[in-house]
Amino acid sequence: MINTGASVVSVDRAAAERAALEADQEREVIMQTANGAATATMNSIKQVALGAAAAENVAAAVVLSAPIGEDIDGRLGMSFLARFTVDGDARRICISAREK
Repeated sequence: MINTGASVVSVDRAAAERAALEADQEREVIMQTANGAATATMNSIKQVALGAAAAENVAAAVVLSAPIGEDIDGRLGMSFLARFTVDGDARRICISAREK
């Protein structure tokens, strides 16, 4: 799921385990979400890719206290999206490289 209102990429605990992303217990935070407060740990993901759009060393939160959503493993927040041009409407979204 793409979430331009989220500061960072977030993944739930199960998705983090499948991706071998370890939760850094020393960097535990309380996140404010649309569904209320959630406990998470802050991490850095080596690479996040969505089709041809890829970024390295992306700040991410592993959400520990609650599922992100039914059938949703995570959300692409601005720690990934800010590196690209994001355009779209109610039916489609396009993520492309920023023009230099």
